[in-house]
Amino acid sequence: MWALRPARCQRQALARRREPSSNGPALSPPRLPFAAICLPGCSPRHGHCEKPGECQCRLGWQGRLCDECVRYPGCLHGACAQPWQCHCREGWGGLFCSQDLNYCTHHRPCKNGATCTNTGQGSFTCSCRAGFTGTSCEVEANECDSHPCKNGGSCSVNSGACSHASCTCPQGFYGKNCEVSAMTCADGPCFNGGTCEEKHLGRYTCRCPVSYHGSNCEKKIDRCSSNPCLNGKCPSPLGVLPRHKPGRPV
Repeated sequence: MWALRPARCQRQALARRREPSSNGPALSPPRLPFAAICLPGCSPRHGHCEKPGECQCRLGWQGRLCDECVRYPGCLHGACAQPWQCHCREGWGGLFCSQDLNYCTHHRPCKNGATCTNTGQGSFTCSCRAGFTGTSCEVEANECDSHPCKNGGSCSVNSGACSHASCTCPQGFYGKNCEVSAMTCADGPCFNGGTCEEKHLGRYTCRCPVSYHGSNCEKKIDRCSSNPCLNGKCPSPLGVLPRHKPGRPV
């Protein structure tokens, strides 16, 4: 069969119709996708936008400009350089940075001018000044309760801004706690029938009778204070009384 073909002049007209005219293109070119401009400063790595002026953070990042990492869940006193980290700040420890390693600085538990020392894991100790006691040195103590004065010295507490105990020493003794003797056997330092013996460097010792003791035999021994006798009576100052036995008269 024979196919009908357009005349030569018609083919030339069709070709000219497909060519762009001098007034402009015959067909509009396809448009490129529009790229939104994000919020100025929005992190190009950790943020993006779908509308102009936005800054939507990717997973693990936060903040207005998506430049802050998200810490590990439960992290209390820590920071991060990358998402899901928990690097503890100074003075804190543990998985969640919740263990107080510097309790003294954060809480100041010691009172009345005491010195605080961290012992780790949220613990501490207080070194109390003279005149105070307790875990936090919160209790005012009477220094005389520890009986610091020796050799029969009397104790008293001096009141004031810096109270402290002082000892009033008996004759022949001196020192902060009346611990130094200035007497010799010639001064008769032994009481209650004690016998004095000279020692080197001007010192002496007292040999005390049975019922007394102390460096100068100044203390009487109470042998009955411990209740040593079972079913009997304790020795009296007049002598030893017979032990009472069950079934026999005393």
